[in-house]
Amino acid sequence: MKKKNDSKNDLVAKLERFADSLGLTADEASRADAVRKVDAVIEGLSKLRQALIAEDLINKAAAVRPAIAQVVEFLESAKHDERLTALLVSIKSGEKPPKRKPIEIPAELSNEQIRELLQQELSSRELQAIAAQRAISVHAANRNEIKQAILGNLNREEGYQRLASST
Repeated sequence: MKKKNDSKNDLVAKLERFADSLGLTADEASRADAVRKVDAVIEGLSKLRQALIAEDLINKAAAVRPAIAQVVEFLESAKHDERLTALLVSIKSGEKPPKRKPIEIPAELSNEQIRELLQQELSSRELQAIAAQRAISVHAANRNEIKQAILGNLNREEGYQRLASST
């Protein structure tokens, strides 16, 4: 199903093509092409006209009108309520909730300490600090990819240690 924007763009494109072809009506083929384009524009405008006068569109607008009136009434009353005004101002200004306190990543972490830290919700910077300790390259990776790279590195390292201790 086409979106309204696509239909509008199609109609505009047809009108532009039609306008371009108006100068080329000297021969029979150009005139026939211009007529086809006019027919396409007329068809598009007819569909638009039908959509505008459609009864269901009018009914949908009528159904939504009371809800919009309630919202407007609420917002009008909110102007005089200090708490709601403060809330609406904070929402409108785009204030973000306070971030959590960053976790300090100490140097030379053991594998166990790293696994414990990875259980927490770490930021990309914190994960990159852990990865840097193990010389893991994670330049363009997202948080999950960094976490997986670190865990993979730990598993590989522990596997090597088990092999070394078994021989």
